[in-house]
Amino acid sequence: TPSYADFDIMRIDAAADAEAVAAALMTRPEVEFAQAAYRVYPYFRPNDPLYSNQWNFPAIDMEQAWDINPGATSTITVAVLDTGVAYKNATYDFVGVPFVLDGLRYPALGPVSVPFALAPELGPSTRFVAPRDFIWNDADPVDMDGHGTHVAGTIGQATNNGVGVAGMAFNVQLMPVKCISSVWDDAFDSPFVGTDDVIARAIRYAADNGAKVINMSLGRSG
Repeated sequence: TPSYADFDIMRIDAAADAEAVAAALMTRPEVEFAQAAYRVYPYFRPNDPLYSNQWNFPAIDMEQAWDINPGATSTITVAVLDTGVAYKNATYDFVGVPFVLDGLRYPALGPVSVPFALAPELGPSTRFVAPRDFIWNDADPVDMDGHGTHVAGTIGQATNNGVGVAGMAFNVQLMPVKCISSVWDDAFDSPFVGTDDVIARAIRYAADNGAKVINMSLGRSG
């Protein structure tokens, strides 16, 4: 019996099954409780300075999950079906049309050049696979809203690099699939909006192009 203990420690044969021995001891009337003594280790805790604000990660035992599987691997592709993702550096030209926001009608903006930038905590650009835009019907699912980029960061933001916050599966590849339109897509007169048929096509596209996980942080009425 060691100090500061109200229990005994038993040594058993190295070839014995510790769990089986504990179970057998538990059947004895003089034994209140028996268990194997496992070595413990500190959970992986990212050094990202704002990780302490991510109360939701410890709440779902992410630190224990990371010890089992550290951020998944690049063999896993997660499709982000959303408003697009800040996945590249590019500038696109649009022509604005009149649009309505919160019940107010706004005049056309006319010709506009819009610069987009790769979110550094989501890079490198080679991490993104099979991008697709079902709102503009092209292969450039840039994010005019920010929602999809935020979701992509929650999934796979660079982690344990001393910057910002942490992502859950920070080693996966990301597939940006734009299937939700925003007010800016409306203002620039996108040919499609995020209706059920567009979402269904996006799901099929993601599955057919190698996605192992599909994230859809979206909702609707009806």
